[in-house]
Amino acid sequence: MLIRQHHIQSPLFSTALESHPSTSSNLDLTEQIMKFQEVIRRKTRLEIGDVIRVRGCIRIYRQQREIKAFMYYKVDDPVYDVQISRMLELPCLYRDIYDKPFQYPENGQSDQGSEDMLDSITILSEKIRDFLLKNKIQTFYQQELETVEDLVLQIRQERPSATAEQSDSKSGLRSKQIRNSFMEAIKVLQEKGVLFQKSRDSKDVYYVTEQDTELHRVTLHIIKADCKRPKYTEKGCHLRHILSCVQQSYSPYITEAVIRCLLVWMETNSDVVTTMDEYYTVF
Repeated sequence: MLIRQHHIQSPLFSTALESHPSTSSNLDLTEQIMKFQEVIRRKTRLEIGDVIRVRGCIRIYRQQREIKAFMYYKVDDPVYDVQISRMLELPCLYRDIYDKPFQYPENGQSDQGSEDMLDSITILSEKIRDFLLKNKIQTFYQQELETVEDLVLQIRQERPSATAEQSDSKSGLRSKQIRNSFMEAIKVLQEKGVLFQKSRDSKDVYYVTEQDTELHRVTLHIIKADCKRPKYTEKGCHLRHILSCVQQSYSPYITEAVIRCLLVWMETNSDVVTTMDEYYTVF
């Protein structure tokens, strides 16, 4: 671990001063600083087997879960007090929090109907994505998806079947439900960056991010060209820099979610590589 110069101003430096007071007035100042830096190095360098406390969030990277740390520090635990305390705390956390299913509060009770609807929309969105990728579809209109029997059947399976007498009177309502289900599923895919449009009209054509060869070509050209510049040679191009360039050269309606989805797809196909968090370059 590299110890930067500004760490000397941290509280850790004050701790080092208190724990190593000068006992001789003629002790060389340089020697004192070297001793303090050695204390800091021992407290900040991480080795295998060290106990650390981490705060962050869980994210998915290359189909594996990992912690994206906001902060971390080494814990001095020579007699295992901290580890034992944590082990005693875990059963309570699992009993009170981890093992309980998450519920959407609504007047103190979860709305089962809303949860079922959310689940059905999520499943439908996954089915739509699989259908688009399997058939290598680059563009489509929502009305075209509504004619795909396998997708429509997914919606019908989530709905209670109507009796013969109710079929005629509810045919219009069922068509509206199907249309709304597709609309909500498409919104989910847009939020994930799987789909995008080049306008704000929901009736306009939808583009499939992972299948759009033009978007792929423009993005790859931007990364290749900018990574030759001295500013981006070492680390590569940041995601937001790529987003800004794509918005200028391709479409202003491209969102950050679309670029994230595209870069994950390009990295999976070895077109780009991640140098560090949210920085990308080419081989």
